[in-house]
Amino acid sequence: MTTDFSIGQLAQLFDIPVATLRYYDEIGLLTPARVNPHSHYRYYGTPQFERLSTIKYLRALGLPLATIADFFAARELSKLTSMLTTQQQQVEAQLRLLTAVQQRINTRLAQIKTAQSANFDVTECVTLPERAMVALRQPYRPQDDIELVIAKLRAQTGATNEIFLGKVALMLDQQAI
Repeated sequence: MTTDFSIGQLAQLFDIPVATLRYYDEIGLLTPARVNPHSHYRYYGTPQFERLSTIKYLRALGLPLATIADFFAARELSKLTSMLTTQQQQVEAQLRLLTAVQQRINTRLAQIKTAQSANFDVTECVTLPERAMVALRQPYRPQDDIELVIAKLRAQTGATNEIFLGKVALMLDQQAI
């Protein structure tokens, strides 16, 4: 004899919202063991525990519900291996992206810290590491809108936005002054 658990009890046991369990039923991912025909209450048995545990585990790995449904439809080890391999590749891509974002944030914070301690009344000679340079070879007057010039450079070179953030130098030809 299987013990019946109400949807509320199952939600509490698995620390999952009742609305989520109803949605899983609606999409056919986790159907109750039985539904009371008069009250329409859903009841779950221990066989649903294993399925819900698997759903929670795969969701914790970031797998979408449609992929989880595909797995349950096939229930093959090769399908699970393929799903996890694909998910692993996506996670690695996200990690690379987040690492790049973190590096840009760290660089910007270091630049801000340096700027906060800069002495603006003294001319300094600094040596910078080698870096890429983009040059605009067109007339520019200081009263012109620098943002328009930067937008043109970005479009012409295909450069990313971070190249131009806060690190713009302007050199003027003495003979043209």
